[in-house]
Amino acid sequence: MNVSRSPWFRKDVEQLCEYFLREAGERVSRNFLEAVLITLEHLASFPECGFAREFEHPDLQALRFIPLSRPCDRYLVFYRVHPGEVIVERLMHGYRDLPRRLLDPPGAE
Repeated sequence: MNVSRSPWFRKDVEQLCEYFLREAGERVSRNFLEAVLITLEHLASFPECGFAREFEHPDLQALRFIPLSRPCDRYLVFYRVHPGEVIVERLMHGYRDLPRRLLDPPGAE
């Protein structure tokens, strides 16, 4: 199945890779990106594998999530399944205030 990446997802990945590069070095940043790619490949083969999450906000309906592959499994990929396509929408740490943060653009603090 085709996996499309939203602009917000791309920005989330970019910002997190830059953060890991700055704070932990090139190897950690590279490993994080590899975990993202492995997870997206898994979603392409098994789009229903993630967990359905019920949010009150209408823009967050039908949103599913899956943790990144280890050791980055505290980060969650949020996505929707459409006929013939998976659209990944966000990537963020699971300990965030998710209902609020999922609606904020990347980098909004």
